[in-house]
Amino acid sequence: MGEQIEVESVLADDLWAVEVDRAQLATSLINLCLNARDAMPKGGRVLIETQNVELDAQQAAEIPDATPGPCVVISVTDAGQGILPKDLAKVFEPFFTTKQDGKSSGLGLSMVYGFIRQSNGYIKVDSEVDRGTKIGIYLPRHLETVQEASAHKAPSDTGGTERVLVVEDDPQVQASVVRQLTSLGYDVSHASDGAAGVAAFDTARQPFDLLLTDIVMPGMNGKALADEVSRRWPRTKIVFMSGYTDNALIYKGRIASDVRLLSKPFRKRDLAQMLRQALDGEVVPASP
Repeated sequence: MGEQIEVESVLADDLWAVEVDRAQLATSLINLCLNARDAMPKGGRVLIETQNVELDAQQAAEIPDATPGPCVVISVTDAGQGILPKDLAKVFEPFFTTKQDGKSSGLGLSMVYGFIRQSNGYIKVDSEVDRGTKIGIYLPRHLETVQEASAHKAPSDTGGTERVLVVEDDPQVQASVVRQLTSLGYDVSHASDGAAGVAAFDTARQPFDLLLTDIVMPGMNGKALADEVSRRWPRTKIVFMSGYTDNALIYKGRIASDVRLLSKPFRKRDLAQMLRQALDGEVVPASP
């Protein structure tokens, strides 16, 4: 994908089973990610999400060829150039491409479409010019036997009712994290940068129980925000999240070695466990 592209993943732990060729699905996802990369020549973020969806009649009517029923959805979202409305209906046609001559065979998306339809699935494209594109793959749930389902059933996530502030500058990632925390029962608020995070604390009716913040953000970064919160609201627990590895952040002096860090991509289960560890344990300082 290149160093200029940051890949974020929000992956559900309790996905239903689907019946699909693994290798072809992997190839399809690679094609979608490469298209997302090419739509952002100056760099940006690609978000990959998975979730279970029970399509009703109205939702199915908005997806070409879809029928109501349970599906697993895999989506790839970019913040790139978007697709012109006149081209949306043609994106899956063989040899059609919006890229410059010689930059694409025009077969990538048509191969993805063909494979998904052969797998009894559907594809939905949402795009806005200069805002980005989201492509969702819908695969019908495979009806397992009780024995099959129990063999790999994920353990239940442990949530809570505490007040959590999420600070994340990427709106798509922020919305996904907020959605997951809300589903776990937490009272969730959000802010898009460090300054807005401090303002949220200032105006809150009572201090938040936990701050969940990205580290690398424009303006006041996550560590500066955490330092301020620790100074003014010392009882608030702090958890960082970042696409960088723990070692890289420690090496660059961004964080201390004893802080709580969720490395992106993380699963809902990881998020749930980290928050409970932080909320049920002692305060860990934001800096040495």
